[in-house]
Parts: sequence; C-alpha cells; structure tokens
Amino acid sequence: MRHVDDSLKQHYLDQRLGDERVERILAAARSAGGTVRDPAEDPEGRPAGSGSGNRGPRRAILAWAAAAVLAVVLGAALLLPSTDDGLTAKVVGEVAYNHLKGYDVDIRSDRYEIVQAGLDRLDFSILPTRGRLLRDFDLVGGRYCSIQEVLAAQLSVRRRDNGSVCTLYVAPVTETLRPVGDGIGTFGEVQVELWRDDGRLFALAGGC
Repeated sequence: MRHVDDSLKQHYLDQRLGDERVERILAAARSAGGTVRDPAEDPEGRPAGSGSGNRGPRRAILAWAAAAVLAVVLGAALLLPSTDDGLTAKVVGEVAYNHLKGYDVDIRSDRYEIVQAGLDRLDFSILPTRGRLLRDFDLVGGRYCSIQEVLAAQLSVRRRDNGSVCTLYVAPVTETLRPVGDGIGTFGEVQVELWRDDGRLFALAGGC
C-alpha cells in the first residue's frame, strides 16, 4: 500500500487555505463530477448575504469543505495499491537470469508435496492455485532460490504439449516484494509473468 507519512498528512490538514486555493480545490471536485454548492448560498442557490460581513463565515465554511476534500484524497492515497516499476524490472531481470542459468533441481519429484517437504525451510506453500499450471505442466523438481534476497522456491516445470521446460518461482509477499507489480515483462528474450495469489508472489519464466 502507498505510504503517507503521518506528519505530512497533519501538515496539510493544519494549513490555513486561502480563498483562491480553496476555490481551486472545489473547482477540481466539480470537474471530477461532484456537486459542490457555494456555502454562501441557501439550498435554492440564492445568496445568503452580501458585503464583508459574510466573508468570515463563508471563508470558514470553504476552508472546512477544502479540508474535507483533502482528507478524502489523502484517505484514497492510503487505499490505492502502489507498485514500483524499477523494483518490478529488477525482479524480472533476476528471475530471467536464474532461468537462463539452468540450475539443476535439488529435490526431484513430480509431486508438489514431496518437493515442499524437501524444502523444509520454506514457511509458505509452493502449490500454485492456477488451474493452467496444474493442468498443462508437470513438476520436475525444485530448489531454494531468492528474489531480492527473499527466500523463494525455484521450481522446474515441463509443458505437457511440447516438453519445453520453464521455471516457476514462489516467494512470500514481504514488505520488500509488496511493491512488485503484476504483469508480463521481458529480459532479453526471456518472458516473465508476475502475479500474486494468497500472500505469495509467483513468477513464471520462459514464455510459457
């Protein structure tokens, strides 16, 4: 999730906004499709008063409305998923590089539970939930690996239709890997697909 420093939030919420800035914020809300009524008007749109005597209350209400809009924006920022393209590119490169090295597996079996038991330092499941991986690929075996220094499983899988061997990586979604984005990337001629499922990061390398 996107991190917003608490002190920065408080700094903005404590600011006294000038009339022009308040009007710009409210105008932005109107352009986004919201309905924002001038606080100096009654519900039917008639001016509630005129002259300098009305400026104080109008400014106070405008400032309150602007603070409310700002609070919504900051709250939304906390809820939006954030990805780091630079980190994602590093993961794609690391996964592709290890795939090209063609390391042999340490635990050889076509059963996930046997490979899981052999890689007993892992505290997460290596079993994929994607039906395609279980339906179209046979497990060859696995070994320990790492993604950005996070302990991971490197699994060798073979396509049933043409026999080509691809590499499937599984790692827990730690704070380090949380900003990695889902999608398909390439490193040289190696295609890498990234996705997250049940608190785990998966990476399938080899254009499978």
